[in-house]
Amino acid sequence: MCDAAPDNEQRCAACILTKLENACESSPEGRLLMRAVDLRRMMNAGVTITMDDVSPDELDVLLLIEQHRDRLDKENEPSQK
Repeated sequence: MCDAAPDNEQRCAACILTKLENACESSPEGRLLMRAVDLRRMMNAGVTITMDDVSPDELDVLLLIEQHRDRLDKENEPSQK
């Protein structure tokens, strides 16, 4: 919750999350990213999604997200000494 947020809102206009959402909503690439993130959230929640439900572009972005997530997980693993 942002102290500068208007009444009944959680964030102010200067919030980085608000800026990210606005950027994603204003470009085709951003909307594609948000669709892929939404698909990932649904899959993680247990919703069954088939290949017929996912466009090739969305699949590409999902794979990139997973590759990035795997890399971050490896970087954050404690060293095996």
